[in-house]
Amino acid sequence: MGRWIVGLALLGACNGGTDTGTETEPDTDTDTDTQTAGTYENDWYHADPSLIPTTPGTGWERGKQIPNLHLVDQNGDEMDLYQFAGRTLILDWVGEWCAPCGTYAPYMDTLAEELGDDATVVALMMQDRDHETADARAVERWIAEHGSRHPVAYIHPDDDWGWEPESWPTIMVVDDTLHVGNKSINDFQQDLYIDEVMDRAKLMTGGRFGNTESCTDVVDNDMDGWTDCLDSECESACSRTSLEGSFPFCDAGGSETDIHDLYTVEITAGMAAITVDTVSTDTRFDVLARARPAGTEVWSSDAIYTFDDEIPCSHPLTNFGCGYGWLRPGTWEIAVTMGGGSNGEDCGSTSAAGYILHVDGADSLTATLDDVDGQPDPQD
Repeated sequence: MGRWIVGLALLGACNGGTDTGTETEPDTDTDTDTQTAGTYENDWYHADPSLIPTTPGTGWERGKQIPNLHLVDQNGDEMDLYQFAGRTLILDWVGEWCAPCGTYAPYMDTLAEELGDDATVVALMMQDRDHETADARAVERWIAEHGSRHPVAYIHPDDDWGWEPESWPTIMVVDDTLHVGNKSINDFQQDLYIDEVMDRAKLMTGGRFGNTESCTDVVDNDMDGWTDCLDSECESACSRTSLEGSFPFCDAGGSETDIHDLYTVEITAGMAAITVDTVSTDTRFDVLARARPAGTEVWSSDAIYTFDDEIPCSHPLTNFGCGYGWLRPGTWEIAVTMGGGSNGEDCGSTSAAGYILHVDGADSLTATLDDVDGQPDPQD
């Protein structure tokens, strides 16, 4: 599914600066007192002037209009953020010293290519390798190491950032009206892989702060981090399919090749939400579920993992005590295994060794193989 963020992607976090939104108005070719996009000659997208706000933005919190930073890109050309009005804007706040920022760099470049004209990705180089304000040399070194087909820019000497991220990198998604839709999509606790963070950026593309979730279009319409059947607004629109299973024998470890039960899920529209949980609160083992597109040979290294059932599962997710995951449209296989715990006392007991798999928004959920004996379970 992608490589680990390794829990290190958010390391290097420091105390965020005051969110003042302070900025110096960029040079423009107009004599008006309103703030517009500069008429700089650079190779990036330039918005239609009618889309450019005439009032400066005030900050970087969700729902606020962003300030119009005056920047210099890797080509030495001046640019500003307001020139990207009319498109989803994905801001990658980075420091040259930050190793996780460099890990993200090729993913952000691929993301920019995949989104094409639907969104603009901009890497904002805030600090150099010595934690000082980045300059052209820092950007040059970054490009030499990572390359980039999207803008990589440092702050113009006449301007200032006005804030500092709480974690490095911070990936912010701004809507086409230049309002912050999501301040940091890489802070979602359930996303352990960079690919999942990139997926969230794709899902927010085309959304807008304040929109209503449509529930069936595979877009995070309101940019709140939840989409379709993952969003509380969509519970009534997303039917739930549930199947129960059990482990008649016990084998701790939860190896991806050690499949106890195998399910096939068909999703034709929207996002499907998956929960897996033990049936009894007395169960001592943990349940582990992995997914893969049907027809592929490799299981995702990402796992939907539930602990003992002291906390009941709920949807939408209100705690992290239950296994949870999400899938895009397609045909998927889900393997359910044991993930560890004190298994021995639960072996052979349908109630104690039972689990339940819920899928919200799926067209069908069927049991394919039961208990790795190669035979379908007639009860399923």
